[in-house]
Amino acid sequence: MEKATIKVEKTKQGYDYVLTFQNGKTMKVPNFNLPTDINGKECEVERINGVIQKILIDGKEYSKSNAQKSSNYQKNTNAQKNQHFQRNTGAESHQKSYKDKQTQNRKPAKAPYNFVPLHKKVVEAQNIPEFDKYHKDRYSGYIELSITTKTPIYIRRDKEEHDFFSIKNGSPIIPGSSLRGMVRTLVEIVSFGKFSFVDSKRRLYYRDVAGRSDSTLKYIYSYKIRKDKIKAGYLIYDKGTYKIIPAEYDRFRDQDASNPSKQFTIEIHNNDYRVRSGYIKGKKKNWIVKHVNSSVNKIELDKADIENYKSDVNRNIPKYYDILKMAKDKKLMLPNNKIVELPNGVPVFYVEYTDKEGKKRIAFGHTGFFRLPYELTIGDHIPEELKSEDKTDFAEAIFGKESKWASRVFFEDAFLGEGQNDVFMNETSPKILASPKPTAFQLYLEQPNEENTYSRNLKHWDDKDALIRGHKLYWHRDTPDNPTDKYSWNEGEAKNDTQHTVITVIKPIKRNIKFKSRIRFENLTKEELGALLFVLDLPQNHYHKIGMGKPLGLGSIEIKPKVFIVDREKRYKSLFKDDAWNLAEEDKTGEINEFKNAFETYILRNISNNDKSNATSLWETPRLKQLKIMLSWNNTKIQGWLEKTRYMMIECQPTVGYECICAGTNKDKCNEYKDRPVLPKPEKVINKY
Repeated sequence: MEKATIKVEKTKQGYDYVLTFQNGKTMKVPNFNLPTDINGKECEVERINGVIQKILIDGKEYSKSNAQKSSNYQKNTNAQKNQHFQRNTGAESHQKSYKDKQTQNRKPAKAPYNFVPLHKKVVEAQNIPEFDKYHKDRYSGYIELSITTKTPIYIRRDKEEHDFFSIKNGSPIIPGSSLRGMVRTLVEIVSFGKFSFVDSKRRLYYRDVAGRSDSTLKYIYSYKIRKDKIKAGYLIYDKGTYKIIPAEYDRFRDQDASNPSKQFTIEIHNNDYRVRSGYIKGKKKNWIVKHVNSSVNKIELDKADIENYKSDVNRNIPKYYDILKMAKDKKLMLPNNKIVELPNGVPVFYVEYTDKEGKKRIAFGHTGFFRLPYELTIGDHIPEELKSEDKTDFAEAIFGKESKWASRVFFEDAFLGEGQNDVFMNETSPKILASPKPTAFQLYLEQPNEENTYSRNLKHWDDKDALIRGHKLYWHRDTPDNPTDKYSWNEGEAKNDTQHTVITVIKPIKRNIKFKSRIRFENLTKEELGALLFVLDLPQNHYHKIGMGKPLGLGSIEIKPKVFIVDREKRYKSLFKDDAWNLAEEDKTGEINEFKNAFETYILRNISNNDKSNATSLWETPRLKQLKIMLSWNNTKIQGWLEKTRYMMIECQPTVGYECICAGTNKDKCNEYKDRPVLPKPEKVINKY
């Protein structure tokens, strides 16, 4: 039998009973005449072919044979089929009524980015040649790039200096490393390669206190962070290990709890520790950790538990409240240099749970409603086929693989074209946008139905069958340079303040400025050279994105390539040719399509039928249709495009200049993330919304 916890909810028709199993999955209990005083109780469940047959609660067995079978009861259960967490709807009339109500005024998510979907099968690369010679059946030479800025672009010099990337004389350059990263990503996409360059071991975190009541994640969070499970104590550092000394805790009414100016603080008050979690609208209470429970043994934390705490880089807590450092130092150093001694240790809250491998784990945090780690990592949502180390894809073969083989392409910096002056815009600051993190699973994970997905049905990061959406790319956005325009990227002046943390003061390159660069290549097959040219020589009016500020509309560039093949044998046979160095170069620009076609033929021959569909060209495959849409500059001409591709608002943002949805009457309406709308695929963004 399986273990689960049961939740009882009163409805207009009676009661709903919902089971939450140890893996976090929930299931409605149908046709069981259960008592109403069992809310929160542990139980054992017997299922046959997925259907619940028996439930054991406090030693008493309940089965379908004990269920009430009157017509009134059956009528009620039919109505309940559309209630909390029930994925399968009841009668068709109920289903239509419920969906009509739920989808009324429902809008899709919007964002300045979107995704190129994952594919089923990795196309393996051709043989990697020996590196100690030039091969006659392969190509060596260079691709000359003519680059034109379509929007302002900005590439930071370094973290300390915010000037545009430049060499000693101050002339701006586009670093070869930026070009290399951009090209490699596109080669990985178009060659149906592995899904790499993602932190697959990264673990995300969640908290759902104020979310919708029908949210599956809110229910899971509420189940784990509940009064009979959450505990408090004091974190100490003892002989190289972190330990928690259990303690009692309580809540206290705090008149400053809803004060927007108040931040997270720890205060010692009559030997107890008062923990204020900072401003939350409507909050009335904060936390107090009391005396140590000396009758309970200290709890030693596993290294994995410590790493889970450290890995939560998005925790909204001032840096000086690093509880691990505080536990070592036994004190808190505030920004005003005031020292708070912590004789008992650092007050923390924690819950104990069992992970997917059956190991006992402890999650801990600063307040009672702390962020919990998902059990699954990002890598758990990438198909095994797309991260296999047993296969080599085109991107690895061409660009090299660390400790295995070297790169066969070399990107030179792009220098400013001759005869161009006054290429910089005035020094300014970009506007601040509230961008979502990958924890916004409704945006970053494939959802079962992007148009009619309700909060209760959304896949989140602990759903084993949920897949990551694919390669994230940014839309082209022809945002105005004029700071008075509400969609402008430009503040109009340089601002050095605490809000401008990622990009502060910038001096971008203007539009229509030209750069020149080269990509040198050695021993590439016709198909490999074709892969490079396929992503560089894009269809007309399709451009690349580079640098910082992509969500704001910065970074759009047009690239026009020319290809030159070097005949090594001819070069080395004669030092001079017509009183000049014998470079033995041949301009093969007129044959670019021939190389691209060779690559295209190879990929179409080796992708799965599902990935190919009925396509006769690579750009017609389902995935690359989405990529082509993302790269199209023509989108910028669509009416309302800047509105369609802006970040959604978390709260009123008068500094950004967007018109407030609430018009100042109800600021809760300005949280466009509240109902967790799903991001449509690129083709639907341009065609439907």
